[in-house]
Amino acid sequence: MFSSGVKFFYKTILPVNPGDFFTELDTCIRKIKEIETQSSSTLFKLAIFHDPSDEDEETMRKRDTGELLQNNFPLRCPAYSLLSQKPVSPWKVSIEAAFIAGNACQIYFRNLDKIPYVVFECAHFKELWAAGISAKSVSLQYQKKAIAAFEMIHTLLVKEGMDFNDIVRQWNYLGGITRENKVNEAITSNYQIFNEIRHKFYNTYRKAEIFPAATGIGTKFSQVSMDICAIRTAVNNCKTIAIHNPNQVDAHQYDQQVLEGVPLHSQTKKHPPEFERAVLFTSPDHSRLFISGTASIIGQQTIGVGDIRKQTLTTIANIEQLTQISQLRKCYPLLPQGSFHYSFLRVYVKNQQDLETVIATCNRRFAGIPVSYVVADVCRDDLLMEIEGEMLFNASGDFS
Repeated sequence: MFSSGVKFFYKTILPVNPGDFFTELDTCIRKIKEIETQSSSTLFKLAIFHDPSDEDEETMRKRDTGELLQNNFPLRCPAYSLLSQKPVSPWKVSIEAAFIAGNACQIYFRNLDKIPYVVFECAHFKELWAAGISAKSVSLQYQKKAIAAFEMIHTLLVKEGMDFNDIVRQWNYLGGITRENKVNEAITSNYQIFNEIRHKFYNTYRKAEIFPAATGIGTKFSQVSMDICAIRTAVNNCKTIAIHNPNQVDAHQYDQQVLEGVPLHSQTKKHPPEFERAVLFTSPDHSRLFISGTASIIGQQTIGVGDIRKQTLTTIANIEQLTQISQLRKCYPLLPQGSFHYSFLRVYVKNQQDLETVIATCNRRFAGIPVSYVVADVCRDDLLMEIEGEMLFNASGDFS
């Protein structure tokens, strides 16, 4: 297992001056390399946000970004996603960067079909980070894109001696997430199509009693892309625990009326989004809390329709309720003494004009925490924003 000498940390990286996409990206990469040097750390994952004008530009940027990263990080290219989610003005690029410091584990940089991924290994412990997993063709039907992405995840996990039971965190980036689509004459949303494919793969390959933490969020155009973190350990004192919010229905228990569209094919019901509100991974030396995409939902109903400030405050309250140390101990009574602190947050805002209100509201609560703000569609038409994050365990100190 990781010892207490291992440190995970995140940074929000912005360019120095406005420029074109690749000028800003190059500036950000130079900043990242400086952070590695100054902190004696290793970069292992990037989420790169941009706003391409069309799918051709997105394809070109993906190709050239991959080459740029391979050239700057030879033999140690991090897992990365290039996400068509607009950064805060005036930037054409913003980056969420994840680092690991310490020498308690071996770090391996590998690839599957030209997709880089990273593995941490030490005695009886293995952790995998992969990103940008998607179908090779953008011309496939939506459900086939989702199937292709899940099949690639399955191939990757098998290659590493892991399986779907080991996934603790999953990001689902869904082009046109709320857009209506037709499947065999049935009309439903792209998000519901994805939920059906996710259910199929989980039902086949995942036997764990809980689901991963997850985010389902929109991107431009029509691609389906996923990132994952998977952990496998052979010791009994490591636990993966579902954390529930008493003010919300678990997403995987949603009623049929809040799910979009009609049942597909010969199904008699629609399958809900299969994720936990948060997942706690804990060991004697090292604990992390993966916070799923969280929105302004109480029970299973949207709160504050049309009111961005109320939705932001309700979302923050949901996260605070979910992450209270008393709530964590209620879900896992054996949680060691100590506290958690936020290592990063990511905030999605549906409408550009709401960014100022959301940023001002979040800054009052999350000062000093690395936060990435992007413009992106959310999984319900009436939801205006969403927040996700991660927390790390402190052996002592006050909860924050």
